[in-house]
Amino acid sequence: MLLAAVFYIALFVLALFGVTNVWLYLAACLASGIGTAFIFLLIWVMATDAIDYNKVTYGLNDEATSYAFYSFMRKLGQTVATILINVPLLRIGYNGSELKTEGLSAAKLQSMYNSSVMIPAVLFLLVFLILRFWYPLSKKRVEELQLEKEKAFGSAK
Repeated sequence: MLLAAVFYIALFVLALFGVTNVWLYLAACLASGIGTAFIFLLIWVMATDAIDYNKVTYGLNDEATSYAFYSFMRKLGQTVATILINVPLLRIGYNGSELKTEGLSAAKLQSMYNSSVMIPAVLFLLVFLILRFWYPLSKKRVEELQLEKEKAFGSAK
């Protein structure tokens, strides 16, 4: 997530200084996309770690319930994100009937661009900070849980 945040900020800085080199933009987009892809992998890892944590801590083996809750929350998050994406567009005065960019002012286009790179940058940075300093299942804790699980339920060989 930190990689994605850094390169979304880089995209903002490139535009801020008027850089027009397409290859720099493509490289920054590629790097931010790679950083963004990690969150999709991380979500699945976190789901399985949470299921293991639940099993070891409470003795409950409820993968189906955990996955159903995870699936519901993911759909809810996608719905909320779809609704909230309109807030910056409304703030800058975007009219949905303006389908072509030639009718938009340069200030409106720049504001749309800034929103499209700074909102993800801030959110990815926030997710990174939450996972780094607040999320209770660190790598060390997950390794401890694995040992506890193997001790309590046997090795999965």
